[in-house]
Amino acid sequence: MKVFVVFTSDYDSYDDVAYFTNKEKANIFKKLYRMVPIGYRERTIQIKEVEVDVPQSKWIQYYVRMTKEGNVIDVHPMMLQKEGLVCFDFEDNLLWCINTNDKLDNCNSINVAIKAVDIIRLKILKNGEWGNQKLRKDVMNE
Repeated sequence: MKVFVVFTSDYDSYDDVAYFTNKEKANIFKKLYRMVPIGYRERTIQIKEVEVDVPQSKWIQYYVRMTKEGNVIDVHPMMLQKEGLVCFDFEDNLLWCINTNDKLDNCNSINVAIKAVDIIRLKILKNGEWGNQKLRKDVMNE
């Protein structure tokens, strides 16, 4: 099941305002809420779709840190992170979050995560994107 969250944001805060079971109601509320003044601040009002019961297969992801040459530095299990979240650490190593649709501490899951990140590493190198902090998962799906 999904819900639609109307939220506001500005340069230093983020607040959920209301929750709806369908997008039409959320859009009506958003339009009405936009008309209500809340001080002098400029604010953004948006709607996000959120899954209420996250499937168990998405509970655990693995952060894999890998060198440019493909050496694995470490692998850490994480709960409910954004898959595809990527960055390069201060030593220019790739750090990528990946979902293996499996249970925690399963050696096969760790190996699957490492292999998947290695494939991503090769795509990043091929595209000349190594070190690009703005790199996102969708870039790798091209």
